[in-house]
Amino acid sequence: MKADKTAGQLPLKLPFIASQSLDDFFVSESNKEAVEWLNRFPDWPSSGLVLCGESGSGKTHLAKVFAASTGCAVEEDIDMNCDDSRQRAVFHLFNSVKERGGHILLTARSMQDIQRAVTLPDLKSRIMACTPVELGLPDDELLAAVLVKQLADRQIIIDGDALKYAIRRVRRSFAAVRDLADKADSLAMALGRRITVPVIRQALGAEQDAGD
Repeated sequence: MKADKTAGQLPLKLPFIASQSLDDFFVSESNKEAVEWLNRFPDWPSSGLVLCGESGSGKTHLAKVFAASTGCAVEEDIDMNCDDSRQRAVFHLFNSVKERGGHILLTARSMQDIQRAVTLPDLKSRIMACTPVELGLPDDELLAAVLVKQLADRQIIIDGDALKYAIRRVRRSFAAVRDLADKADSLAMALGRRITVPVIRQALGAEQDAGD
């Protein structure tokens, strides 16, 4: 993975899959640090890296693209659904990775959530020895780039006013942007119109305009 810091995009040779991946992974201030750390792979200060971020920050998206590009072992949401059997399985995975001199990527909401969720002492010590990297929620630049790309893959161009309107109101997550693109596409086709502010307003839902 090589970041193009001037263009603000991380080109990946992967097919476009609307649910999880993009031809291009867009880099902005909210994920730049995480992308730079992943670009250092396998030259990490430890054998593991933990991507930390709230729901909607894009950690799952980034982890899946990274795993597909590198073949690195990945365990998502280690701070959730972490019963005894999963903890033992992840502990064995750590041991396997160490034996072959490999690396592991984890995702979680925060290191504090991991400390609370993981009760197996040996596993907790291994995870806490990993390098934590924070992901912020997607910023306007990143959300705009993803929405334009989602619509472009549907052969749709959104006008500038509609794009600005959408980014000011859409929830700060990639899932919300994908959902908005789907709804706007369907509405534009049904109405026989291009995607304008009224189409975006309807796609977002009247309740989002209540506070305007």
